[in-house]
Amino acid sequence: TNPHSQAFRTIEEQKSHPNPSNLATACWTPNWKRDAGPMKWYEPTIEWPEGMASCHILERKEDSKEGFLYKVAVTFDSNISDFPTHLGEDQLNIDVNVPQRAIVWVDKPYTSDLHLKNAFRHPIGFPDHLVPKQWVQSVA
Repeated sequence: TNPHSQAFRTIEEQKSHPNPSNLATACWTPNWKRDAGPMKWYEPTIEWPEGMASCHILERKEDSKEGFLYKVAVTFDSNISDFPTHLGEDQLNIDVNVPQRAIVWVDKPYTSDLHLKNAFRHPIGFPDHLVPKQWVQSVA
C-alpha cells in the first residue's frame, strides 16, 4: 500500500474524525525565514530534520501528479502541538501547494513506546581505555 495514497485530514475534518491522540503531522518546508502569511511551497534544499516543522492541515485538493496538495499552517515552535485557533490566517505561517510527500506522521512528545514506564532499559558499559583522555575530567 502506498503510504501517500490516503489523505491527511484537515483541521475541520478532525473535529468529527480526530487523528490518533499520539500523532501529529510534520512538513518539509523551505520557508524558515519569512513573515506571517501564505508562501508557495517549493522543494527544500536542506535535509531532514532541519527542514521539518510541525504543521496543521488547513485545506486539501486533489492533484493528478502529486495525489493531493495541501495548504498548511507551519509551527516552528516544537512545544506547540495544538492548532493556534486564536490566530487569524494573516498571523499564521502558511505554506500552499504542499505535496502529500512533504507531510509525515510523527509521535507527539513523550508518546512513543520509548517513554513507557516498563520499557526495557539497561546500562551500557563503556571501557575506560576507549575514552580519549581529553574527554575525561579529573576529579580533584
